[in-house]
Amino acid sequence: MRPSCVSVCLLLAGVTTAVAQSRPSEVTGDPNDPAKTRTLITREDRERLGLNPKNWTGVVHPDVYTRLEELRRTVASLKERFKKDKDEESFVMLHRVKFERTVYVQVQLKSKDAQRRVLAGLKASEFHAKYLFEGPAGMVGYITKEGVDKLARNPDVTGVCLDDKPIPNAGPKIIAKDSLPPPKPGDTSSEQPGVKEGKVDPDVYRAFELTDRVYVTVSLLRDSLPRFSGSPSEIPVWWERYEQAEKQLQNRVLSTVSADDFMLWGTDVRGMNGYITREGLQKLIKDPDVQRVGLWRPRSIPGRSNDRRSSP
Repeated sequence: MRPSCVSVCLLLAGVTTAVAQSRPSEVTGDPNDPAKTRTLITREDRERLGLNPKNWTGVVHPDVYTRLEELRRTVASLKERFKKDKDEESFVMLHRVKFERTVYVQVQLKSKDAQRRVLAGLKASEFHAKYLFEGPAGMVGYITKEGVDKLARNPDVTGVCLDDKPIPNAGPKIIAKDSLPPPKPGDTSSEQPGVKEGKVDPDVYRAFELTDRVYVTVSLLRDSLPRFSGSPSEIPVWWERYEQAEKQLQNRVLSTVSADDFMLWGTDVRGMNGYITREGLQKLIKDPDVQRVGLWRPRSIPGRSNDRRSSP
């Protein structure tokens, strides 16, 4: 007997949990391409690989738009196949896509100090930065067509091309709860915006004393998401509706902050996780879809959470 979609979900959960508890793997699935895998390397190794020579005319390499369309068609075909045949291979393939409607690119800049300006001009829903180079003037990450169009018009951007190099296996330094020093005398973290309302963990403010980008989990209000109340045969239809509504909720929140305010690293059953600035935190506090912003707890490998939708 072929396994049901529910059993596939449970199998995937078990596999990803095992991965999260093991040593980091050397290869991972590409979060925006269900058919591709990528090698994982350290941030230092990715820095040494640098940027591609710019050998194309204009700002955006034509392959970027071609790849966006190819990925769109691939995902649409898998969704139709799953909807029509309840095909479990298509379910698994769709399950691997974490950053739908994006392509992984290099963004080449006129100068190093343009990084934050360029990020500030993009919504967090349009660009998910994976690495900001320390030497070369550039960065890599996942970008939507809307984001590419913005970069093409940005005077700070000299080039945008596909990046087929390995992916950095971790983000910037993470300040976790158990690594925070004891509160200092006169600590005012409990009096900061959003804390008394229960919307912000006071430890987030304490972490900002140590770094300008804090790794947080953003929990979202999920009351608007469709609940399942039907027979097992209706699971695929409900699942598709739920996934679509969940992505709309996440994008709605990400659209209220810039790619500089919040560097999305992944999503899980609680919401989203990534690196946030003080300015980004204040924007999320005002967002009615945000339930709570908390400091990350080390229950899994950063970027490889035990949930199905985390980024690598």
